[in-house]
Amino acid sequence: MDALTRAKTKVSRTVAAVSEAELALRLVEAIHGIKRLPGLTAEQALATMPDATQARWQKAARAAMTYWFECIQAMQQSH
Repeated sequence: MDALTRAKTKVSRTVAAVSEAELALRLVEAIHGIKRLPGLTAEQALATMPDATQARWQKAARAAMTYWFECIQAMQQSH
């Protein structure tokens, strides 16, 4: 396997392992300058939010993940 193929494989695995809940919560933490309570998973921390707020953050995380996937697909198709 050449270096480019190894890199593509590694990137594909990394993106597949991204948690929508974790990404959503990290966006919340970054934008609001807060941290989740120690010991809470991303899912548990998101569950403390009102349903509509949680849904908006998950939608934002999903949009970011879709964008990453599209970028990776374009990279794989161009080489």
